[in-house]
Amino acid sequence: MRAFCQSRLGSGFFQRPDKHALMLAFVFVLLFAGIMLALGAISMRSGQKPAKYFLLAAIAAMLGAAISTLAVWGRIPTNEWTYRAADIGMMLDATLLALALTYRFRVTQAEKLRAEQLATRDPLTGIDNRRAFHDRALPLWNRARREDRELSLILLDIDHFKAINDTHGHAGGDRVLVATARLLESALRKQDVLARWGGEEFILLLPETGLSEAAHLAERLRAALEGLRLQHEGQDIAITASFGIARRKAGQPDLDRLVAEADELLYRSKEMGRNRISVA
Repeated sequence: MRAFCQSRLGSGFFQRPDKHALMLAFVFVLLFAGIMLALGAISMRSGQKPAKYFLLAAIAAMLGAAISTLAVWGRIPTNEWTYRAADIGMMLDATLLALALTYRFRVTQAEKLRAEQLATRDPLTGIDNRRAFHDRALPLWNRARREDRELSLILLDIDHFKAINDTHGHAGGDRVLVATARLLESALRKQDVLARWGGEEFILLLPETGLSEAAHLAERLRAALEGLRLQHEGQDIAITASFGIARRKAGQPDLDRLVAEADELLYRSKEMGRNRISVA
């Protein structure tokens, strides 16, 4: 059969109507490949990384169509390979376009993941933000209520933070916030939840932790912050913080009420002179 096809190809197999139809098809292939080539060039100029796949795909399609067109015109020998060049070019075109789409899908997924992280992370300190705190803390709260387990919460606020910003600038204030976040992170267990609550406030949820244990942790953190000295533009920055500690009680309606209780205790610490802890 192959010998028959080759003999027909070599002996003028294409009649004029067939030739015209093939020519029209090859023209459309060339036109499509040319459009792809132009789009690829535009994408390359705009910095799109998948553009190289589009360019290679367009070049493969154009070369294949050109070879087959020349074979039909009789400009080059007509055989099975030159006649099928357009098919081979389109196969390469489809393969390269699939690679481009795969690359784009991976980039899109990475961008989506990055956006999700930005939505739940505090951009300055890298710890959870308030939204992420609620997402992570609520299941722990529900479990503690359901199984009547211990659960405590610490809310802390850096003392005189406005004065730190006024004295050392916002860069100095940012250094204090980042250093505080790192110190808090280093003291927590895997199951604990830490977040920047807002401004200079941080919140810690401590599952399976009674009030005395939470107060002991808060005192260690208070002392560690008091002993911390940061250097900014040749000046020392002293840090202290005030703490409010509350624990879950039977019949407490929701997590927000526990946070509000810790907040009241925090401001009691502020009113009593700062740099201290207040316990429910």
